[in-house]
Amino acid sequence: MQKHYLECHRTGDIGPFSLEAYEDVVGWADTSLEVIDNGCMPPWHADPKHGSFANAREMSEADKQVLRDWVAAGAPKGDVTDLPEPVRYAQGWQIGGEPDLVVNMRNRPYVVPAEGVIEYQYFGSSRILVATRGISVEFGVALMGSKLHWIPSFR
Repeated sequence: MQKHYLECHRTGDIGPFSLEAYEDVVGWADTSLEVIDNGCMPPWHADPKHGSFANAREMSEADKQVLRDWVAAGAPKGDVTDLPEPVRYAQGWQIGGEPDLVVNMRNRPYVVPAEGVIEYQYFGSSRILVATRGISVEFGVALMGSKLHWIPSFR
């Protein structure tokens, strides 16, 4: 759980519910198995035809099978002495270093409603970049509290 879930599913972060305690996890066992088997979780939509990524959120088939076996066995708690040491997650900005350039997508915040479906949003910028050398674009994700930030960065 810690390896594939807690980066997002912990108190105050982007996951809509916490999976930090056994009581939380066992309540979501069947749903967890369903979303892993249908490929919704963990979220990673990069196409492997275009390279491998150090921060890929893919779950190995062996790890998926461990979850399947655990659910099939009735989701037993197990021995608490076998638990790994808890990971200490970074708070705030989680991409190394400060960005070279920040381009705002609009002059006012986008308000996310508390309920309902949000249609995909396209945001642009009128900022023009001029470079005397090559520019590479990197896309990253920063989780800051309950907000998800997609970051295109230029180097």
